[in-house]
Amino acid sequence: MRAAISTRAAASRASAAGAGLRPRGGGMRGLASLSKEYDVVIAGGGVIGASTAYHTKLANPDMKICVVERDASYKAASATLSAGGMRQQFSVATNIHMSKYGVEFLRNVETLLAVEGQDVPDVQFKENGYLLLASEAGEATLRANVDTQRAAGVDWTTLLTPDELESRFPWINTEDVTLGCFGTPPQHAPRLLAPPPVRTNSPPLNPPCVHLEPPRLRGGPLLAPPFGTLAQKKPHLTRPYTPTAFAGEHSEGWFDPWALLVALSAKSKDMGVDFVYGNVAGLGVDTDASGEASISSVEVLLKDGTTRKIGAGTVVNAAGPFAANIVRMGGDMMADLPVRARKRCLFNFEVRKRTLTHFPKENHTA
Repeated sequence: MRAAISTRAAASRASAAGAGLRPRGGGMRGLASLSKEYDVVIAGGGVIGASTAYHTKLANPDMKICVVERDASYKAASATLSAGGMRQQFSVATNIHMSKYGVEFLRNVETLLAVEGQDVPDVQFKENGYLLLASEAGEATLRANVDTQRAAGVDWTTLLTPDELESRFPWINTEDVTLGCFGTPPQHAPRLLAPPPVRTNSPPLNPPCVHLEPPRLRGGPLLAPPFGTLAQKKPHLTRPYTPTAFAGEHSEGWFDPWALLVALSAKSKDMGVDFVYGNVAGLGVDTDASGEASISSVEVLLKDGTTRKIGAGTVVNAAGPFAANIVRMGGDMMADLPVRARKRCLFNFEVRKRTLTHFPKENHTA
């Protein structure tokens, strides 16, 4: 099986005319002997990498999967440095659908990521809403985004005028605010599916399942996960139920990204995924008789200074803002990935009188 590298940008493959298709900087010398071949090697063990490992193993328990993570402490990982926001208020339908699935996953993480002998995962998901505010310059954009969300099945958000914002959030200064968008009252909460029963230490061929039958929301599907065939095999694991009363708005809010990362990693390991801690230092490239090049291995610089070459059927690039560095290791066979790390700031405020209740996450669009 020849390897491919999965990224958010398409990678160009070399033709027979291409010569010297090697990772930039050449191959690593003194590589340790190949100790194990993997069907999938994932570069990056943060939330995205761990989730990729978990869902891939869930869909195909027989697959051999390895995750390569540069830092076992995750102190500089994007997830642990993030605000842990959850919303469906996006401008791109793909993001909206992924977020809708993510909400269902977070609501049932205690069951989905349970590991025998370990504490029950608790990601502290708070469905307190997500408030977006726009000035006059951003009003048209906010309205267009809401139209996109409606088309994607999100009907639990509503546009608010400045007067409505002041009524709902009397502590907000709406002087330069023209429009806001926030979640609808809890009585409009979607019907969910009951979580599957806990199945800890399940045999490889019978892992626990996520919600594989798409929930219904006002007559329409909420989301059909990419592995719906498993639901057809295990229809008894799901049944409709009516959720208990929400404390406030629903489907948007925030959670603890560190807790989610720990739970995803632990569950993936419990399912048989191997984690290797070290820096990806290069990609092994093979060329067949026709001159077509493909990625066949990942070269890892381990913490003890030695190197390890890990054979791969498929390489998944889950390095987040550093994904372009991985792509460049493929040399001229790979197109440039226009992803660069950017600094973002989070501001924390403390009020002397804690009189504010049910505080949502807040974004200013323009």
